[in-house]
Amino acid sequence: MSSGDILLLKIVKESSVASGVRRLEAISSNEALSLLLQKEATLERATELLRCPADKTLESLDALIVQHKKMQKDLEEIKEAEKRKIFRDLMNEPDGKLIKEIALDLKDLVDLACPLAKQRHHAVFLYNENRFVLATPPKLDAKKLLGDLKQSITIKGGGTSDFVQGTFDVPLKGEAQLKHLRGLLEAVCC
Repeated sequence: MSSGDILLLKIVKESSVASGVRRLEAISSNEALSLLLQKEATLERATELLRCPADKTLESLDALIVQHKKMQKDLEEIKEAEKRKIFRDLMNEPDGKLIKEIALDLKDLVDLACPLAKQRHHAVFLYNENRFVLATPPKLDAKKLLGDLKQSITIKGGGTSDFVQGTFDVPLKGEAQLKHLRGLLEAVCC
């Protein structure tokens, strides 16, 4: 290929080979043209999705990203406020063991259960449809309690003496399953 056949040259990668020596990787001719056409199509599709002129694409995308981050932050604040409310409600439950179904993800269940167990001085078992957290005050061993539960129901999990987390092999549904679980927990958390 002669230099006249190149038509178009597009550098696609640059790296350091040695001190003061750079390596350039490039594509040329039809391959370079194809890459530019692909990038142009991507830009056109972005302007369609953003419903803006091509020269405002980056500005519109930046605004959309800022709006998305704000919405994520607002959502996180709402979620944290809801967790604080749930925590207060659970603290107001009568003394003793606390066994509650709460529609939160596992991380949030852990965030609630551990401080509740310490402040209430009793075992706290929080669960959703298929995950659970068992947190205990220092006088109880959550790992041992989990072992006792594993003898009666099929669950998987692990943790420390302060708290364990895991999953139910079969999602909890129906009053009969919940009543059975409550009975087991009452027995092992005494």
